[in-house]
Amino acid sequence: MAGRNVMQLRPRGDTGAMPYSPQRDLATLYVPAMREALMGLDQVNWRPFFQEWMAGCNITQDDLAEGIKRFVEAHRLFTGVPSITEPVQAFERSGFNALSPAIQAAIYFRIGEVIAAGFFIAIRDVTIQGQLPPNEDEIARTVAAARKMAERLTGVLKTPTTSQEELETTIEALKVECEDRKAAMCRLHDMVHDRDRQLAIKAGELHAAVSEKEGAQWRMQRRKLWQTLKDWWSWRVHRRRTKVTSSPS
Repeated sequence: MAGRNVMQLRPRGDTGAMPYSPQRDLATLYVPAMREALMGLDQVNWRPFFQEWMAGCNITQDDLAEGIKRFVEAHRLFTGVPSITEPVQAFERSGFNALSPAIQAAIYFRIGEVIAAGFFIAIRDVTIQGQLPPNEDEIARTVAAARKMAERLTGVLKTPTTSQEELETTIEALKVECEDRKAAMCRLHDMVHDRDRQLAIKAGELHAAVSEKEGAQWRMQRRKLWQTLKDWWSWRVHRRRTKVTSSPS
């Protein structure tokens, strides 16, 4: 297989820590992601966009079912047959590549949708509030390369490839943009913190006021009860005295 770059991360401030490659997690995470994608290909889960795609490309449910079977067969072949060393060999042998591009695109679309959705959720989980993601440099490079590619597609950029200097310039611009966003997020975080503190103070004042009111009501009720007891006791004493006075000698 062709060589590829593997991202290695270390905790910030600890240069001696063992490097960690999140890309290797894909070997584990891809399987449940593919299972989710395949569930999305069930007709009961089709979104309007996908329904239009299927109808516009004249893809039947039988066509899609055949595509799914050949797609998963390619995975079985690649993971179970050592003589298959390239993914394309597995897809060729399973017959997936022989299907119409529309059927292939339908399956790849759903997988890409699941992976992208997973990224948007996961990146927030690993980002501390008010800070940028731990892999911000990698994201900036990817965005910069994608923007340059888009410029080439639209004809704005005439050169067939992006020079390293152009890429670095775009990356630096993205970093400045990220720093501006980070500062804005920090300001927002401070505003939220101040608002929470003010709400906590108001809540404390309200609790104190309620407690004082409840205390005043309890003291009033206690006085009323005490007065009732005094009245009852006075009534009993008076009744006894009345009985003694009125009894025959």
